Amino acid sequence: MAADGLTVALEDYHRAQDELVQARNRLASAIAGAAMSGLTQDESVELTGYPADLVVRICSAARSGADRLV
Repeated sequence: MAADGLTVALEDYHRAQDELVQARNRLASAIAGAAMSGLTQDESVELTGYPADLVVRICSAARSGADRLV
């Protein structure tokens, strides 16, 4: 049935969205950790391709103990 294929594809899509959120959180934690270890904001921007304001927000959220960094 065509609906079965749609259901499977939708489940795959939702799983991929969850994996993306987890990957973004891991990257944010790594950015914050690198900053605490001495990596400069400019280096983080260059390595990640993230804009400087996002790197600053990530590091600020990490310092404040936010559950979600991105």
